[in-house]
Formats: sequence, structure tokens, C-alpha cells
Amino acid sequence: MRGKKLSLLIVDDEKSIRYGLKNGIVWSEYGIEVIGIAKDGEEAYKLIQAEPPDIVITDIKMPVCDGLSLIEKTLSQGTTISYIIISGYDDFKYAQKAMKFGVTSYLLKPIKKAVLIEEVTQVCNKIREQNKENQSKTVVTRKIKQGTQAMKQHFLMSLLHSQLRSVLEIERELKVCKSKIKIQNLTNILIFTYEHALEKKELGSLKGDIHLFKSAVCNIMNEILGENVNEIFTDSNDFIVVLLQKPYICVNEDRFLERVCKRIIRIVNDFCRVEMCAGIGNEVSGLLELHESYRSAREYLSYRMYESENTVFDEKILAKRQPPDSFASTRNNTKLIDAIYISDHETILSYTDEFFESLFYIEFPPPNFVRGMCIYLIINVQKELSIYLNEEDSLFKENDYAYINKLSSFQKIKEWIVTLFHIYAEYFSENKNAQKDEVIEKVKNYIDEHIYEKITAENIAEYIHLSDKYFMNYFKEKTNQNFKSYVLNLKMEKAKELIRQGNKTISEIAHMIGYTDYRGFNRIFKKHFGQTPTEFQDKYKQYK
Repeated sequence: MRGKKLSLLIVDDEKSIRYGLKNGIVWSEYGIEVIGIAKDGEEAYKLIQAEPPDIVITDIKMPVCDGLSLIEKTLSQGTTISYIIISGYDDFKYAQKAMKFGVTSYLLKPIKKAVLIEEVTQVCNKIREQNKENQSKTVVTRKIKQGTQAMKQHFLMSLLHSQLRSVLEIERELKVCKSKIKIQNLTNILIFTYEHALEKKELGSLKGDIHLFKSAVCNIMNEILGENVNEIFTDSNDFIVVLLQKPYICVNEDRFLERVCKRIIRIVNDFCRVEMCAGIGNEVSGLLELHESYRSAREYLSYRMYESENTVFDEKILAKRQPPDSFASTRNNTKLIDAIYISDHETILSYTDEFFESLFYIEFPPPNFVRGMCIYLIINVQKELSIYLNEEDSLFKENDYAYINKLSSFQKIKEWIVTLFHIYAEYFSENKNAQKDEVIEKVKNYIDEHIYEKITAENIAEYIHLSDKYFMNYFKEKTNQNFKSYVLNLKMEKAKELIRQGNKTISEIAHMIGYTDYRGFNRIFKKHFGQTPTEFQDKYKQYK
């Protein structure tokens, strides 16, 4: 923080974008001060080392050091910088990777000023809410007031998020918290979730009392693990986290942790009538690496989205085959776009069914891949549909696609996307006839600008991102004219105008408007106006 203002660093290799972002918005009106701009990740990293900003707006693709490397490098050092990614449409796979580092703000170029301001405002609100806790008292005073348990919770969360970066820091916190966990012991993280019960607003015999439920689960865990358990607490996602250290596994007992987790889940279900799932993190050598065990446990637990019979997830669940790199780039969504615009709900449903089936290149593809491709689909659909909308239209909510990351199951994601596309379809059904047709205007402008070139339905359809067949039908519906007849009429009128000007031969005029065959031009002109070009020219001269 810099006083009451939040600090901002802008990173982009294009000079016009850097200065455009810096000078195009009066940042002070939003409580923000731009403390620097950088042309690449390396230059940005030096500025961050000298004066860490609260927010960084960065492009992904840049020379020397790209945005992704910058994010990874700074976050690995435990910085609390909030990143907003800006990138081209084709860079989504890089943005998807950045999501693994906790970056959730992602904007497409070209950036609308209003969209950027809204995104930055949301990020600022989150930062200010977080900073409220630290404004009244020092961290030490607050810890003393909150008590030993709260200090321990804070310490454990710091370990999970790699905010303690040295043995000395950890030793100091261990003494303050009076925790018995060892710095160098082999350690595992177990994560338990009960989110499906929360979504259904059911906590079994505990009658919806979440605090009573957590207390019961902790008692069950302590009973089963006995002296083996080191710490039980909840993280920021309300997962129940268990920290275990060696020795807790008998030498010859393979899959010990899996059996323990299944036993805990079974007893909780029997006692509380609540279904739970667990993720078993990879074993690490000590507390400095604890965040790696936590990260892997969360990754494995994310496979619960498939709602299979599995209740315990570890590294066995990981896909042995990586997703195909070309999946998104080779997919043609024209059929879906057309169906949404004409409110063909049956085709919308069949297309989305086909899309989701195509994601399963293996039985359980990585959840990040599935969520990423769903986000990519929505971004693509919004981009293609935007050509039908005026600037003041508010069909799309900003970052609509980010909601996908909040959904807990594959089926919920699918249902939500289908519903979203039906909402889009209903919007066009209700509004497209009442508003000025931007597509037709765009087509007519294109034809006017290329009247001296060969104009086909195919190149027009490609220009406005529609299928050839759909464009021809759409044009006829909106103008009551056949597309080819419309173009021909314009060309003949242009020929008439050129003949009146009298500074070109008829042969030159025929060639200018796209006719290599003079006789063919002669025949069509006569069919249109009832006289040949020469007859029209002679008659025009008489009255001139």
C-alpha cells in the first residue's frame, strides 16, 4: 500500500499499449497510483524487487521474459501481488497455465476501458478487504489477542501457501504457536471436503450446524489417528486439512493413508449422514515443502468433479496421457453460433453434448483441462456473437466464464453452460428484430468498399464468421433480396455511374467492376436497363 492508494505496475512489450493503459485512465479516481511501466518481464521483475506493487497488469507473450515466467518467479517468492492478465485470443492456453498459480483475472485484447476498470476495481476491493485486518494493530498484537489457536491457524495457512521461506522463520512461529510438529520430518497433507452436503444444505443428524459438524469430524479423526495426527484445521476453501508426520505408517502396510481416509469417510457418513471425499498429497521432506503436498492433494481432490464411486484420490488418478494441444484451435463452433442466434435450442443441446463428449480423450481427463476448454468455449462464443450486438447491449456479464471454477461437478458445469447458451438464444429471439441489424450494415459496408473486386458469398461469410448457407438465408430474411442479385444491382449501378462520367471506355468499365468478358457485361447490362452500354452512353450524351 502507498498511503490510501494501491500501487499499479503495467507490463507490455507494445509501447502504445503500455502508455495507453497508463494515460488512458485517470487511475487516481479509483484510488490507484501507477508506480511504473515495463516492456518485458525482466524489467518488471527489477521494478517489483525495488518496490513491490499491489497490482500488476501484464501481457503474456513478451520477449526476454514473458508474463507467465514473471508470475511464476514472483509468486514462488511468496509475494502477495494480484495479477491481471491481458492477452490475445490465441494465447488462452498460456492463461490457463497461469490459473494454476492462482491468477483468476484474464482479459482479452483489444481491451475495453470499462471492462478493465471493472476488473481492476474488483481486484482493489479484494485487496482492501484483506488489508483491513492489518490496519489497526501489528501482526504480533493481533496474534496475542486472537489466542494460540488462531495463531496456529495463521501459521499453518502460511505454510500451505509457502509464505514462510526459511527454517528460521518456521522455528520462530513454532515457538510462538507451541506446536509439536517437526521441521524436517517426512510429512503428508490430507484434505477432506463435504461441499456436496453444503450445496444440498444437508448436514445429516447435525441439523445444518456446520460448526458442530466440523467438531464431530475432528473428533472422529483424532479417534482414528490417535497419536499419529499432528494438526487438524480448515483452510480458506473450508476444506478440513490434516497434517501428518512420520512415523505414522507401518513398514509393510501399503496404501495405509488410503485405508485411513476411507475409514474416516465411512464413519462420518454413518454418524453424521454426510458424504465426504479426500485428497492425499504427495509426501514431502519437511515443512518448507509442505505447500507442495497441499497443492498435490488439491489437484488429486479436484477429480471428484466426475462424481465417480471414488471417495479417496491420490497420484494414481492422474492422467497418463496429456490433453491434445490442438483441441481448441481445431474446433469449429459455427454450428453453435448459428443455433444460438436463431434460437435453435435443440441444436444448442446436441452441440454441447457433442462438445462435452469430445473432452473425454481418456476416462478421467485432468479437471483443469476440462474447465479450461469450457472457459475457452464460452470466450469463443461470446466473441463470435458480439458481432450481432451494439456496444450498449449487455448480454454478456463480464467474466461470465469465471463462474465455471466455482462449480463442483462435471454435470453442474455442463448444465450451467447449456443454460447460459439458452439465455443467449432467448436474448436474440427477443431483441434481434427490434434493433438495428449490425451484421447487414457490416456486409453492405464491405460490399461498398470492395465493389470493384470479385465479391462472393463465401468471402463475405468468412468475414462475418458465419457459414455460407446460413449467411445467404440470413441476408435474404433481413433484406428481402437475394445476395447475388443485391451485389449485381450495385455493380450495374456503379457501371451506369462510370458511363455517365465519360472518362473511361465501356471495355475499361466492364473490367473495373469484375467482367473479363465484354460481351457478358453487355448482355447483363441490357437485361438490367433494357439497353446496351453503348446505347445508354449515346442516349446520355444527347441529353447532357
